[in-house]
Amino acid sequence: MGKKKKFAESKKSPFPTTVSDKKIFIIILVIFIMINVFNFDPKLFLGGDNAHYLILAKSLLSGQGYNDIFAPDSPPHTQYPPGFPILLIPGLVLFGDNFVFTKLIILLFSLAAFCLFYIFYKQHLIDKQWVFALLLFALCPLIIMYSHYILSEIPYLFFSILGLYLLEKSQVLNRKNIALFVLMICVLIFTYYIRTAGISLILATLIYLIIKKRYKEFLIVLVFSAAFIYLWQTRSAKYGGGGYFEQFLSRNPYDLEAGKISSGELVSRFFKNLKIYTTEVFPKIVLPTWHKLTALRIFGFLSSGLILVGLISKLKKIKVTEIYLILFLGITFAWPEVWTGDRFILPVVPFLFYYLILGVRLISKKSLVISGIVIGFFLIFSIVEFVKTTPASMRDFQDYLRGDKMAGYSLDWQNYFKTLEWIKNNTLRDEIVISRKAQFTYLLANRKSYTYPFSNDENKFFETLRKYQPQYILFDRFYWTGTTTKYLAPIINKYQNKFQVIYKTSPPEMYVLQIDPSLLVD
Repeated sequence: MGKKKKFAESKKSPFPTTVSDKKIFIIILVIFIMINVFNFDPKLFLGGDNAHYLILAKSLLSGQGYNDIFAPDSPPHTQYPPGFPILLIPGLVLFGDNFVFTKLIILLFSLAAFCLFYIFYKQHLIDKQWVFALLLFALCPLIIMYSHYILSEIPYLFFSILGLYLLEKSQVLNRKNIALFVLMICVLIFTYYIRTAGISLILATLIYLIIKKRYKEFLIVLVFSAAFIYLWQTRSAKYGGGGYFEQFLSRNPYDLEAGKISSGELVSRFFKNLKIYTTEVFPKIVLPTWHKLTALRIFGFLSSGLILVGLISKLKKIKVTEIYLILFLGITFAWPEVWTGDRFILPVVPFLFYYLILGVRLISKKSLVISGIVIGFFLIFSIVEFVKTTPASMRDFQDYLRGDKMAGYSLDWQNYFKTLEWIKNNTLRDEIVISRKAQFTYLLANRKSYTYPFSNDENKFFETLRKYQPQYILFDRFYWTGTTTKYLAPIINKYQNKFQVIYKTSPPEMYVLQIDPSLLVD
């Protein structure tokens, strides 16, 4: 032991000893801030979740409860817990419908997560190797991109790191740290209320407390967590919502007619996702400019192996972080394949960086020079990616500030937003629109809306038509999906005399169709 200690102490740090940790941190923080500023994206995230979150925040703020107020019947919302919409309320109070400024809330959480990551992992990586982890965080294009989206990933990342940090700080419960322990429980529960995947953090905490034989703390965390999880699940069940659990058990959440997944299919899904995440998704995160799939897969296999080495090295003296990562990834790999993507592992990407550095350090026999070379290799690709994308981002933002609100959008989305603007200016406030993106229709056109059934059974279409009594259809020609053409075009062609085109854009055509009132009655 003495020899190993002596050998470790004889290693020279690759960083100047005269530069303090605080100064290094500030330098990297400034770099992180500058990259965020130069790559700031004023556009709305086009997936639609952000619009839904904003609408739920509006519902809470207006005193209408936690409801889907974009829908004709404003039903109680049962899918997303209310944690993230609550975080958006200050932005709506301060900035109203100027959602560009609401993005600043997400950016602040990103900066806070960065600072907390430094505080938490500085004590876990010796010889200033925390610098490598912090640089990977600061120069990660994926993290920068989501720091500008009104989505729950970045706030979830902050609260999950905070929960882990508070758990380590609280140690054994006593009078001195009871406030810290209570705060930790609140953070754990709130993390779950931001994203239901936060249940992995709660479970990890409970398992860790049992391993450490901290039974009193285990019971306290169990009781309070179970109570708040029960409250949300009971509310969802009361209003008939299956939420993520129903989607998790579906073969395809976008086609519920495909039925439920079997246990064998679930195992198959897990290993398919495992392969995709390790050989494609993660390597694309750290090598964003590398597009050769074969090379990416080889590198993904190697980098995943290094992460596994780093993770295994910590299992002898396991901490809650290792348990959390295993549970989180387990849930992610079992998720429906249609949702496989970098967004779903973003909340644990910084943790993967940490174990990657540990793995490199162990394989290189603790050589800081080799570690620096390997991490430097990753950073070069990130820098090249920013060199390629930053000028376009700055140009789009400048055009936006000059008044071009469509700067950076593809042509189909430009036409879609123009159509929503026409609907806002040419229809009555209480009229209802069928739309592929119902949340965007409400958020931007201020009209109640619902999405047509994803079914070839026209009876289902007419059932919803008579239930919600809509006046218009927004018929889209999106590049990224053909669902409107697939499900609506056959019905519109069959009953051509019942649908009148009252607005059309240039190609790719977006139409507003007025529905004949005779279709709304039996």
